[in-house]
Amino acid sequence: MHRRHHIALRVLAAGACVAALGACSSGSSTGTKTGAGAAPPQEVQAAVAASVASSITSQITAMTTTGADPFLALFNRVSNGKTPAVNLSRKPKRLTHKLGFGADCPAVSPAEFVDTDGDGIPDSLTETWGADCSDTSGGTILSISGSISIEDATPTTPDLAYNASINNFAIQESDSNLALSISINGTLGISETLSSISEAANYQYTFAETAPQSVTENVTEQLTAVYSFPATQTLLVEGDQVPAGTFVLAGSEMFGINSTTYAFTVATPTPLSVDPTNCSQGPTAGVLTVTFTGSSGSGTATITWTACGVYTITDA
Repeated sequence: MHRRHHIALRVLAAGACVAALGACSSGSSTGTKTGAGAAPPQEVQAAVAASVASSITSQITAMTTTGADPFLALFNRVSNGKTPAVNLSRKPKRLTHKLGFGADCPAVSPAEFVDTDGDGIPDSLTETWGADCSDTSGGTILSISGSISIEDATPTTPDLAYNASINNFAIQESDSNLALSISINGTLGISETLSSISEAANYQYTFAETAPQSVTENVTEQLTAVYSFPATQTLLVEGDQVPAGTFVLAGSEMFGINSTTYAFTVATPTPLSVDPTNCSQGPTAGVLTVTFTGSSGSGTATITWTACGVYTITDA
C-alpha cells in the first residue's frame, strides 16, 4: 500500500490539536470536581487534571496506531466543559480548505515504502516539507517546513515496535489580520512484549501569534506509559484492539503562556483498569495524580475512577 502523506497529513488534519490543555478531540466525561486548590490557580489545576483524565483512552488507542497520531494523542486533551485555562488548540484557518501545495510537497523517501514484516510499519520513511510547501491563495500565506520520520524498530518481526520523530516541523500563516506560527519537535518510541506495550515520548510545542494579538504558548513534555495485559500468543500489530489490562502513566510537563510558566508531574499510584471491549469511555478503576509546582505555590490533583469512564478530581 502506498502511504504518501501517511504521517504528516494527520498532523495537518489536527492542526494544532497537539494540546496540553486545550480541547481538540471530541468526547465528554462524567467527571466531577470537589475541594479547594492550592496555587497554581484552581482553574488551571482543574483544566489540566480534566484534560489528563480525558486523554487516557486516546493514549491507549494510539499505542496500536502508527504515524503522527501517537504524538497527537499524548496531548489531544479534552477540557472539562469550561474554557481551558490555557488553550493550545488553535488551528490555522487555511487548513480547513484544500491546499495549493506543489507536487513534491512533501518529499517522501523512499517514494514507495518497504514493510519487510508486513506489520503496517515502514522499515524507514521520511516526509520532508519545504520549498514546495507554500500556498498563497485567498490572500493568505501558508507555509510548512520540517520533517517527520518513522522507522520499524524490529523490521523482520511483525509487532508494534517503532521509533518516530518530528523534526523542526513548523506551520506559518499570515494575512492582513493574522500572523501566527506553530513549531513542533519530538521523539516517540514504542516497544512491545507478549504482555505489554511501552511508550516513551519527548515533545516540544510552541505557538506564537503576533496579530491580531500577541500570544506565546509553549509545552515541553516527557512521558512514559506501560499498558500491561495477560500474555497473548502473538504480538499485536497496527490496528489490533488491545485486550483488557492496566495502564500506568508517568512523566513531567512544563507549560507556559506569555510570561507565566507552570510545571506538573503525573504518576499512577494505583494502575488504571482498562477493558476496551466492555468500556470504550476510559478506565473503570484506578488513581492518577497530577502534582503542580509554580511561582505561586504547589498542589496535587487526584483523579479517581470508580466506574466505566466515571471519575472524580480532588485537590490537596
